[in-house]
Amino acid sequence: MNLLLEGCPSYKNRWVQFYKENYDDGEEQLLYIDLLDFAYHFIDLYKHKQISEFPRIFEVIELLNTDGDD
Repeated sequence: MNLLLEGCPSYKNRWVQFYKENYDDGEEQLLYIDLLDFAYHFIDLYKHKQISEFPRIFEVIELLNTDGDD
């Protein structure tokens, strides 16, 4: 999630709130759940034509696909 937060700073406040509502301290994060919330944010950006962060978001996604682990 740190890479996505770097690539999409507008998601930070929503992420902090999402994390508080869904995780206790030290609890293992479920990446597929986290990515779902990020996808909702991404869709909201698109709907509001706020696409300035899209190139960086796509770079992060490409990096995860090419250099990420299983």
